[in-house]
Amino acid sequence: MGSVSGPEFSGILMPAEDVGAAKIGITKQFLQEAWVYHERYSATPYFRWLIEQATKGRLAREPSIVLDIGSGSGNSVLPLLDLFPKARVVATDLSENLLAILRDHLGADSEKRSRVSLVCLDATSADYVEGAVDLVVGAAVLHHLLDPAECVRRACHALSPNGTAIFFEPFEAGNAILRLAYERILARNADGSIVPLSGAATHTLRALIQDYVVRAGSDKSAPIFRDLDDKWLFTHAFFKGVIAPLGGYDLEIEPINLSDDCFTRQTLTNLRLSLGLSEEAVMRALPEWAWNILRETDAAISDELKKDLPIEARITISRTA
Repeated sequence: MGSVSGPEFSGILMPAEDVGAAKIGITKQFLQEAWVYHERYSATPYFRWLIEQATKGRLAREPSIVLDIGSGSGNSVLPLLDLFPKARVVATDLSENLLAILRDHLGADSEKRSRVSLVCLDATSADYVEGAVDLVVGAAVLHHLLDPAECVRRACHALSPNGTAIFFEPFEAGNAILRLAYERILARNADGSIVPLSGAATHTLRALIQDYVVRAGSDKSAPIFRDLDDKWLFTHAFFKGVIAPLGGYDLEIEPINLSDDCFTRQTLTNLRLSLGLSEEAVMRALPEWAWNILRETDAAISDELKKDLPIEARITISRTA
């Protein structure tokens, strides 16, 4: 891309047919504001834990080629290089800006840099070689896409026999429970008989509820979705509907961070990210009566049912021999 888009993108490859093509469904957060996104959402240790839990003792063989979809600035690529020291990683993203950040970070480690290919492409139209890769990883990428089903189908096409694809994504079921809890908190706040929510907390809960409403369901044809970063909350039925017609693939969906207080914990994360709070300040963002509503929500749902109501889940797709 250096000769096409400028020296700041040297070392990043792009399919010839994609040169000059419009980037649809991706916003400036991932392009012009890539550094801001990188600094806010870098969480390499967390993604290392996710990938290690998803792959340890689960792969048919040590992968020699790994396809990473939605690599961004390296949240998943850096752990993959550490976890599979003999593998070559093909790091792909629609944002050359984020890939440039990853390239510069890798530049300090010549050994790791030599094992990475950086490719700017659209994962919903990528023409992968069939059976070419042993492991596909998509770390929180599908919910950003207008057509995640096509991305999954193409990733499955790229898998070698006994190869595995792993995605980490938000699910509608668990977030619907959070939505109901937040609506209950706002209704309680409106009666005026208790310590009120702060303006910032009220705004955040309303925004989260609206986000859950917009992202629910599978119809993403409205023009608004081209301008939204987060487009999807997934269901088990969505992935079953994608995989079943392909034939020759096994599907497993498991909740991430399952615990007896998962809805309370997720709210802590939501507030920390939305309000930019420290870990210590998060608990003070809501009054005690609001936290009690969340604790009651957690207590009302059995551990067994929570397995069927993931807030986030690991999707594992294995190609049969």
